[in-house]
Amino acid sequence: MDIRFVLPPGDERLTRLVRFLYRRLFRVLRASGVVLCLAAAVLVVLLVLDGAQPTDVVVLVAAVAIAALAFGYPAWAVRRIRRTQPYAGESWQYRLTEDGVSITGRPATQSFSWDGLQRVEETADDVYLLVGKYVAVQLPKQLVSEPDLAELRAFVAERGLLVGSR
Repeated sequence: MDIRFVLPPGDERLTRLVRFLYRRLFRVLRASGVVLCLAAAVLVVLLVLDGAQPTDVVVLVAAVAIAALAFGYPAWAVRRIRRTQPYAGESWQYRLTEDGVSITGRPATQSFSWDGLQRVEETADDVYLLVGKYVAVQLPKQLVSEPDLAELRAFVAERGLLVGSR
């Protein structure tokens, strides 16, 4: 196997990567935000029916503020990654061989052996090679030919790394 491609600069893939890596956390935050919004709505109804007490208003403001934070965190996380990892959105050259994955860009070269990967997951747009819980190599499907994707799928399935497609 010798798959090569160049990843052009772009931030949209970084957004997909962050949303993929933090998807479970983002689901919990969305659910928490919905619950807090519902609680705030119930509290508003109770305030209207029973009259507003100062502590009720404080609880209402706190619930709305925490709900806003829960809903806003995913966007903040993407912006933070873009700011703290300035080279992530730049162009990178990828090479996948039987030995591992090599990624070369302006600031550095990274190499991962297949034994160092935890698993491989495939989405509609990308294939993710997961190195750790929040570390993954993103392979956009649009840049890899269909025969190369089939070869990659067979290779990682043979090694027991392929989790499944979504």
